[in-house]
Amino acid sequence: MYCFVMVNTRLSRRPFTYAMPNLNLGNSDTYMPLLALVVLIYVWKFVHGLEKKFLLLYIAGSLLTFAITNILRYQRVPNLYLYHFYTWFELVVVSYFITTATYGRRNAVYYLLIISFTIFTIIDISFWESLSNFNSNTSTADSIILLVLSMLYVLQLTKSDEILYFQKLPSFWFVTAFLVSSALSIPLMIKYGFYTGNPKNFSEGNNLWGIMDLTYIIKFVLICVGMLCYKFYPPQASTSK
Repeated sequence: MYCFVMVNTRLSRRPFTYAMPNLNLGNSDTYMPLLALVVLIYVWKFVHGLEKKFLLLYIAGSLLTFAITNILRYQRVPNLYLYHFYTWFELVVVSYFITTATYGRRNAVYYLLIISFTIFTIIDISFWESLSNFNSNTSTADSIILLVLSMLYVLQLTKSDEILYFQKLPSFWFVTAFLVSSALSIPLMIKYGFYTGNPKNFSEGNNLWGIMDLTYIIKFVLICVGMLCYKFYPPQASTSK
């Protein structure tokens, strides 16, 4: 994930834009969703129902969003507003999938989460982190919510017969992808928001993206593993809960 960060300096109230330099792992937020899209096309005829809709929407949405943010970065155009919308998009799509995979249907918890998070996002943009700032508050909240939902999925899985062949379940790999990436992202989002708010600490915050790039690689690799389960394991082990 790369972005332009708007930071106020002591010398002027006018914001200056600092560009994020390339890191060793490159634009993993773009090439990893692209890899996942290739894998999805490869197993497309084996995927059905909710999981097909979820994968297409999330992978395509991630690829499109981060491709645009990186293009804007190369053009030296501020792109932080896109992260605000992507965070909301991710929570809506992923939490819907996890809650449905966990309980077998939509429930009031999902709607309560989305309404609450939407209100929180509007408040955050209005009073704390405008569209020209990095959305550390909502990103952190998004990661915490997905982490908790993922843990609930794992807990429910241990109570079902599917635990006997959990490694063959695509949904297990998908949820694990968000469990791991969310757990790693929470402290990084908090620290990054602090560092980018102060020009003196910006270089330290910039170094955090080496780890953030790694979380994208881990997340989409696990998603790819889950998608390959559709092709290489029996159909009864590849159905949604």
